[in-house]
Order: sequence, then C-alpha cells, then structure tokens
Amino acid sequence: MPLKWKRGLSSFLLALFLCLFCYLAESIPFSVGEPIWQFFVIERLIQENVGKKDQLDEGFFINVGYDKVIADISLYNGLFTGSVAITDRQALDDLLRRLQEDDTYKYIFLDVRFEKGINTPQDSQLFHRISQMRDIVIADHHEIELASPVLQEKAALSDYKMATYSTGFSRYQFLQGDRETVPLRIYRDITGNSIRKVGFLPFYASEGKPCQNTLFIRIPVDFSNRRPNREKMLYYDYGAQIVEDFPLKTLTNGKYVIIGDYVEDKSGTYLGEQPNPYIAYLATLSLLRGYHIYRSLFIVFVFVLFWWLSWFAIQGKQPSITLWLMSLKGKRIKNVYVQWFLSFFSYGFYLSIACLVFFLIWKTTFSIFFSSLILTLVTNAGSIRATNDEE
Repeated sequence: MPLKWKRGLSSFLLALFLCLFCYLAESIPFSVGEPIWQFFVIERLIQENVGKKDQLDEGFFINVGYDKVIADISLYNGLFTGSVAITDRQALDDLLRRLQEDDTYKYIFLDVRFEKGINTPQDSQLFHRISQMRDIVIADHHEIELASPVLQEKAALSDYKMATYSTGFSRYQFLQGDRETVPLRIYRDITGNSIRKVGFLPFYASEGKPCQNTLFIRIPVDFSNRRPNREKMLYYDYGAQIVEDFPLKTLTNGKYVIIGDYVEDKSGTYLGEQPNPYIAYLATLSLLRGYHIYRSLFIVFVFVLFWWLSWFAIQGKQPSITLWLMSLKGKRIKNVYVQWFLSFFSYGFYLSIACLVFFLIWKTTFSIFFSSLILTLVTNAGSIRATNDEE
C-alpha cells in the first residue's frame, strides 16, 4: 500500500477513535479542561446584539426565598432536635391551590426540599395536594429522604455534580445511575420520550437516536445580581407581588411554572451565579428542543475535522495553516516572540473555534481537551519517528 494511502487509513482510524473517545468524555458530568471563558464571551455578544428573552417566554418564575418560617427538626432517630428556617409550607399550599384551581399551567416544578425529620402542621394538607395535582414534579436529592411516601411518585432528582477545581455548574447530567432528574421527568411527561442507556458503556439514546446524557447548558439570560437595577427582575416574589388580585391565571397560561428560592439557592456558572431553579428550567428546554440528540451533520462535520487534523498528526506535523503561518511562504521566522505567539495556533485553537461554531449552530459541544491532548501525543510520536527515520 502506498505511503499516502497508509496515512489516509491511519488518520481515518484515528478520527473514528477520537469521535468515540470524545463521545465517552461527554458523559463526564463536569467540564474537564474546557475553555469556559470562550462561552462567556460568545454569550455576552449574543445577549448584547440578539433578542435574548425568547427562551423565557415559556416559563413563569416564582421566588419563595423570602417566605421563611421556623420549623422543628429531628435528626438521628430523634437524638437531636432543634429548629430550622424553611420555606413557609402554608404559603406553598396557598400558591399551589391557586394554580390548581386556575388549571391553566403547562407544568410545575417545585424546587423546595421536603426532608424527613422537618415537620410542620401544614405538611399533611400540602403533601396531599401535591400528590393529587397534575403535571407537577418536586425536587429530590441524593442525600435526603423525602418527608412522606406520598411525595415519591411526584419526585425527581435535582442534583448535578461539580469538580473540586471547578467554579461551579457547567454541565447537566440527566440520567444519574438509574434515577431520572427533574428536566428528564418533565421531558418524559411532556413528550413520552426519555434517555436510556445502551449497553454497559455510557452510550445513550433518545427518540431512537444517539444522544448526550450530559449537556453543556447555555444561559441565554442573566439572572444574577449583576443585572442593572433599571432592568425588571425576571421572577416574581410570592407574597410581596403575587397577591390575591395578581393575574396568576393569565400569566401562567400554558407555561412552565418554576417555583423555588431565587435568592439563596444559586450556583456559580460561566455567566456568574444563577438560581438553581432557573438552571433546571434551561436544562428542561434543552431536552424539549432536542439539543441532546446528535444531528447527522454535526457528526459528519466533527469526523471530517478530526480526519483533517489526524492527517497532520500521523505525520508528526502541525495543521497546514499553522505551518504556513510559521514559515510565512517559505521564509523561516527566527523571532522567538513571534514563534511563541504562532505556537498558539495549534490543535486546541482549531478545535476551540470549531466547537464554538458547532455550539452556535447545533447547541452541542465536544471535548476539546481530550481530543487536543490525543492529537498532540500522536504528533509528538510521529515527529520522533520521522526524526529517527532521517537518522
């Protein structure tokens, strides 16, 4: 077989390996070596130049962070008792009663903890109402036990993982072990579809197509405290704003009602601190809009990109554009500072640009860190082999 054909076949196989490896890497529930700052820059440009509230039109956000009462708490089988501040469950029951009577909402996510050992006189009535309502899900967590068995049917996980070196949230994992999260539960209830694991490796499918179980979540609107004071807040405070004559029936008509603490319950993101109920809403929209499903064109473009980069890596060279910049039409650059600057035009540079473009088109990412690392290792190995052959 001619050398050119061998290189073509080797780069083809390397591209297949990179596609498979990057898919597996996308199952990691937090970012590993990804240039999050790039998404921040792109997001700010989008928000400043493009209409930014389209993704909020489907949601209605209610803050219960200011509705606190003192409740009794009993832990360790009654060995410890005391008091703790919790969301006012009477206020929650009144709010859910109004939503139930109006019956215009599309779906309700109640992001409030109902932990065993914390008891109030209103629990029985509130829990019964939740169990009888249509299209509602409440937050459950790995580290807690629900306060009542009647809540189990309406509960789903509202957790995500963060690395110790990370500043906070970046990726949402929908199926965690054999348990579904809140966005996945809403997606299943609304569409009848879900995400299922295929085989023993982390391969996932949805709607009969390959998909991601862990997704980078775009934040199209800033809910953080950095918003200018002149701008209207994007959520309503229950009790202070949502009073008896508030047009709740009209404003929640056909919308996802997201109830939670928008004041204290926050996580750091690439766009600053964002309320966790809002993050869950964005993750839900990502599923409903099919961002988790791999598009055929996305797969083709990623493979072609990897094949092109692999062609140079197999030969122990940098991509052709970098070679052209480094030589400037055959003239060797001797200035060390210019060489240092041009060294940044490497695999990571091309992969970062491609990832941003693909993200803007398909709302899907691939692992820049791992693919760049593998290509660099192959390039170094190819360069050493070529040097040995010359000797």
